Amino acid sequence: DTTGYSLPEDFGARIKYLMDHVKGIENVTVSVHCHNDLGMATALSLAGVRNGATQIECTINGLGERAGNTAMEEVVMAIRMHGDELDARTDINTREFIKASRLVSNITGMNIQANKAIVGANAFAHSSGIHQDGVLKARDTYEIIDPAEVGVGASQIVLTARSGHAALKHRLEELGYRHYEISSFAKPGYESRHNTVYWRLGEYLGFGPSAASSFQGRRFRVPGDLAAFLAAGDPWETVLEEGPSGGLTEYVMLSLRLAEGLELCRLPDYGGDPEEVLRRAAPLEGAGLLTIQKGHIALTQRGFLLSNAIIAKLLE
Repeated sequence: DTTGYSLPEDFGARIKYLMDHVKGIENVTVSVHCHNDLGMATALSLAGVRNGATQIECTINGLGERAGNTAMEEVVMAIRMHGDELDARTDINTREFIKASRLVSNITGMNIQANKAIVGANAFAHSSGIHQDGVLKARDTYEIIDPAEVGVGASQIVLTARSGHAALKHRLEELGYRHYEISSFAKPGYESRHNTVYWRLGEYLGFGPSAASSFQGRRFRVPGDLAAFLAAGDPWETVLEEGPSGGLTEYVMLSLRLAEGLELCRLPDYGGDPEEVLRRAAPLEGAGLLTIQKGHIALTQRGFLLSNAIIAKLLE
């Protein structure tokens, strides 16, 4: 089909007619030569193969007259994916496709469209949030071909306005940032020291209006009235004691914000029963929301998204 006019069904029927009616045709190579004027060169060629053709005339990148010829990388990968249905196979080394494609493009000066199947720059790139999340969980959710099979290093997660938290987290981790707390990322050694002390129920002092402190098992707060704070002869006279710090609820809630989670051995210090907490945690571990190992309970990435419900369940 040198003009790319046919429909795949009609073209396949033409090949089948020849295979059924030409005496001795089983002893010759039946080759198909299709053009892409209607964007169906690959479909036409595969229809020919399905109906008996044993050779496809094709080019790298679909190079050819007008809209081009059948793209070799497309038909080869289609045969690899659907070899049983087509009753066909090739011995092409598909891992050289990207190199070959770029070489042809450089020599001819013809750019490859970004969304070109198999060898285009976007063929294994994902910019939609739902696609990114799916690919990061399991590559074959949105990729029927392993990029390595055609010489591409790996899938690409492209940050765009449509990206979600999964893609952003992935990019931060690529840059060396660790998700050390439910809403915080930092490079190792650069975690927030003050907040980490707070999350671990350590002691800290706060200065100025509305500042809070936790010291020697008691919690203190400075009222938020700036004028009263400035008018006081001794600012410490404005400090109010709010009661004991570090109850069970606070320990569980703050510890589970951290990637390291809570230590079971510390639960009794806050009035908690490790065995009871483990009993409540078991079904949550089975659901993939948390992990229980080496004396710690820690939320998984999915668990972080449901932290409030998980904490409530552990404390009910």
